[in-house]
Amino acid sequence: MAERLLILAENLLLDAQFPNRLLVADQEAPGLTVDKVANARRHPGDRWQATTANADHTITLTVDELRAASCLVIDRASNHLGKRFILETSSEGFVTANRTVFDVTIPLVPGGQPGDALGAVTDEGAWIKTFPSEAAYGWRLTSKAMGAGIVPQLTGVWLGLAWAPTQFLINYPVADETAQITSQTTKSPAGWRGRQRPAAVRAGEITIEPGDDSDYDAIRYQVLGLMGKGGFPAWLVHDRVAGGHGGLLVALPESVRLDFGRTKWPFRKLALPFEEEQPLP
Repeated sequence: MAERLLILAENLLLDAQFPNRLLVADQEAPGLTVDKVANARRHPGDRWQATTANADHTITLTVDELRAASCLVIDRASNHLGKRFILETSSEGFVTANRTVFDVTIPLVPGGQPGDALGAVTDEGAWIKTFPSEAAYGWRLTSKAMGAGIVPQLTGVWLGLAWAPTQFLINYPVADETAQITSQTTKSPAGWRGRQRPAAVRAGEITIEPGDDSDYDAIRYQVLGLMGKGGFPAWLVHDRVAGGHGGLLVALPESVRLDFGRTKWPFRKLALPFEEEQPLP
């Protein structure tokens, strides 16, 4: 049986994708500004952070036109596991009427499915939450008070319209549990070899056959457009029904060829190679 796919390359928070968006936080620590939540740099030193401990803090996004989203991801090294988090929308600047998309306490341990009420925590500590598509001019992310001495820290946030087709679109064979192991070695004149600690990068290739016109459009936008021409990384869950904990941030390999041609009339097929983006050491 094939697997149910989830891909999110779009990020409404990112000015490189949406240059007319406005992103504002209620507080910013020196050098830890709100724009860092959308730059896809996964180092914990490159993050947004508030200044007042044990208080509610918000990040508010205003977009230039009505835009939809169906998925939110909080990257690893953020301190939100086990904490309460709220996503709201508004079409009049959060003055009176706000709509709550979800209000959850994020789980502490890996597991779950992105579509669950509590979302899914990946093996490396990122959190993926899907929800029914919502369109708005304004989005607000609220980190509720975290406890004495604790301020919210977000290394990365993705908010966008994920491609999550209802059909089983990944066909076998599929290389979804493959790792590239590399290390630097030096050999002495006596033949002894010194080796650095190996680095493991998850990599592979999945084969996708679109089911309808909406799938064609999503592939062209998310994969060929944002990942390919744009060079943006994307969140990938091979099986969003049973394997949310295995979700990972991926990018296309260098100098890759993406072929979305017709394999047998009238159907198209795409082989999508991927490499993990900025893996943990």
